[in-house]
Amino acid sequence: MVKRTSILVFGVVVGAAVLYMIFAKRAEETSRLGRLAANLASSDRAVRRKALVALSKQQRQELITSQKLLYELYQAIISADDDPNFVGQGCSILSRSLKNDEIIAHAKRLIQENQQQTKVAGALVYIEKHDPIAFAQYFKGKRYSNLSPEVQQQLAGNSTVRMLQIQDVAKIVDDYLNWQPPPHSADMPNPYRQAVVAAGTDAVPLLIKSQGNGPVSPAVARALGEIGMPDSFPYLLNEYKSNPRVDIAIAIGSSWRSLYVEKALSSLDESELHSLLGAILGKRWDRMKNQPKGEVKKYILENLVEIILECRKRSRPVLG
Repeated sequence: MVKRTSILVFGVVVGAAVLYMIFAKRAEETSRLGRLAANLASSDRAVRRKALVALSKQQRQELITSQKLLYELYQAIISADDDPNFVGQGCSILSRSLKNDEIIAHAKRLIQENQQQTKVAGALVYIEKHDPIAFAQYFKGKRYSNLSPEVQQQLAGNSTVRMLQIQDVAKIVDDYLNWQPPPHSADMPNPYRQAVVAAGTDAVPLLIKSQGNGPVSPAVARALGEIGMPDSFPYLLNEYKSNPRVDIAIAIGSSWRSLYVEKALSSLDESELHSLLGAILGKRWDRMKNQPKGEVKKYILENLVEIILECRKRSRPVLG
């Protein structure tokens, strides 16, 4: 009987000790996360950033389960409306925790009001995972150009935002290709040229696709040349073989990269190569045209950045 009582007492003591340790751990976590929330709400960006690193480390080690603490951390993060990257990163970290209905309700109010764009972007980052219907509803009927820079930046990797961006670029390319100057205004610049160039890599496949199986138009050759992305090099080189125009050659020069130099030198016959390099290098070709191919390649590689920049500039339309 004494032995049983001793065992029972021992079990109670051990149980009490375990409960004490659990409650002590929770109290310590609550205190630590409370201090973290205070630092996240600091007006000092350095303090906020350090706290954000600590929060990320905490989430990797053990997810925060306290709904109350999660909402406190969220409020601290979302209040930093002068720091879009901090808010976006912080909301992304919190979104890895368990779903928090209070955060979702607050985030949905922010995106419905659609006022403070740093907070809207952070709210969207959070509900992207926890309320995809509300997330999709925000973008319904919107164009990429209508989105704030904060939303564009913080949701850059999202497929919905990316689709809107591609749709915008497609519209810009279409407007660029179909624009016609008013009567008696042949020298009027295409108002969509700068937007196409700014679209960069996204515009390249659309410009190429627009040409179908026909020869590349001067407008597309100039646009590809001014964009100067290596994605267009294979297409332009193939076009040059069948239609060795100067504007195509210049566009090849602007889309050249070191990996493509050998391809250009080896895939054209001597006459084609001389015409191409003459168009790209201009007067400098007079000094190089009698040099061995190896020296020509070396010269191009050593001066490639300058050649690219020069050809991009020469691809701009000259009016008047």
